[in-house]
Amino acid sequence: MPMLGFEPNVKKVLDFGNYHINNRASGRSQSPQDRSNFLDKMLPMEQTGKSSRSHTRHATVQNIAAGSDTTAISLTAIIAFLTMNPHTLTTLRKELDNATTSGALSDPAQFTEAQKLPYLQAVILEALRLHPAVGAPMTRVIGPQGAHLAGHYFPPGTKVGVNAWVLHHNPSIFGSDADLFRPERWLTANREERSVLDRNFLAFGSGPRTCIGKNISLLEMSKVVPQIVRKYDFEAVPNEVGEKYSWKTRWFSKPDFKAVVKRRVG
Repeated sequence: MPMLGFEPNVKKVLDFGNYHINNRASGRSQSPQDRSNFLDKMLPMEQTGKSSRSHTRHATVQNIAAGSDTTAISLTAIIAFLTMNPHTLTTLRKELDNATTSGALSDPAQFTEAQKLPYLQAVILEALRLHPAVGAPMTRVIGPQGAHLAGHYFPPGTKVGVNAWVLHHNPSIFGSDADLFRPERWLTANREERSVLDRNFLAFGSGPRTCIGKNISLLEMSKVVPQIVRKYDFEAVPNEVGEKYSWKTRWFSKPDFKAVVKRRVG
């Protein structure tokens, strides 16, 4: 798949990163009210030779792109799926309202509380399954012995990868309704079936190269989604749903849809 618009969009991120690196390095962006940030760790390492400006630049850009866009896309996808599946939204809202009434869910929601809400966690997993933010293959390099995969031999040094979008829609793994948004699949599976689902869930990659921001991303989603669902009503605007997916700089962007959002009463 071609990476349409890849270079212009990356240049914008690079320029943004360079601007803040240069300002921080020169002291122009600092004031007594400023809080310590990532660059306050990286820039001193340049002076001791433990890092370089190039390394600082790459690390900063990675934090910007991988640490914000992906979670934003995922959050929007969650709300989109809930908007397009009102029965799921009703079920989730009932769980959240009951937890709030019983005192099991604070305002704002605490991560430890949200982790104990099974339907909320199933909604998050199902949205990430159907709409993983990363649209690129999880590339790996075949080792010196070569490898036989799916009946084919791959020589040493061959780059191979699995795209989560393909795997997550595999009916032999996720069922004949793999293309449907159905959070219940994560709750009704027995132990063996759930193990298969978890093993083939690649929204954050897998193995030693699993996304290092996975836990904080799940924390953010677990805290933000309950707040939105508890405090707002939303419904899709009829005949205003656009393309489901768009390809932008290695990410699959959020669904193109419009919704009416109103603060909940009561």
